[in-house]
Amino acid sequence: MPTVAEQFSAAAKANFEANLALFSDFTTKAIAGVEKLIALNLNTTKASLEDSTAITQKLFAAKDPHEFFSLSAALAQPNTEKAFAYGRHFASIASSTQAELTKSAEAQVAETKRKVIEFVDQAAKNVPSGAEGAVALVKSAIGSANAG
Repeated sequence: MPTVAEQFSAAAKANFEANLALFSDFTTKAIAGVEKLIALNLNTTKASLEDSTAITQKLFAAKDPHEFFSLSAALAQPNTEKAFAYGRHFASIASSTQAELTKSAEAQVAETKRKVIEFVDQAAKNVPSGAEGAVALVKSAIGSANAG
């Protein structure tokens, strides 16, 4: 039968490995989110450059100032819509990345909670008689922490 120290050591090792896995998962998801944002920015920049070239050519083709200003006003509206679309897409990427990170963190917290309770239950089986009050206190503290 393993001692409490061995159980604690095994639990600490498992916790360290779980935290390392969580860090790796977080890093992977964060990098994926950054990759999406970089792709969005590159695509937006490319489209903006192409649009600017086309707009400039149209403006230079204007025959008089009235036509120039009419074209300028007409071409400004699509740019505003594109800016709003970019903002929505950016917010969507940020929101989905945050949701994935939150989901991973919540799963890790639930698993750690389960392991702590399991460890306390296993350790409680090996405590000397008369220490049941201390075990009850630890379980109560864990329950309070989880409730909070």
